[in-house]
Amino acid sequence: MPKRIRVVEGNLIGIPLDNNMVAVGIILHVSREIKDGIMVGYYDQTFPSIQAISIDEIDGDFIDTQKYKGNS
Repeated sequence: MPKRIRVVEGNLIGIPLDNNMVAVGIILHVSREIKDGIMVGYYDQTFPSIQAISIDEIDGDFIDTQKYKGNS
């Protein structure tokens, strides 16, 4: 079983896409009321790998209204 990573506001996350690219999101809020609930903002930028995600290249508005997601 993989080691559980502590999720905190400001963490970047990589989302694998079908075309061998990675989308990027940022943790906006970690809920204290919803078990494992987090709010994520997704950007309209892709990168060739998780390691290639650069905070300096991320800008612009989120591509969707932020919603709560599961933390696991």
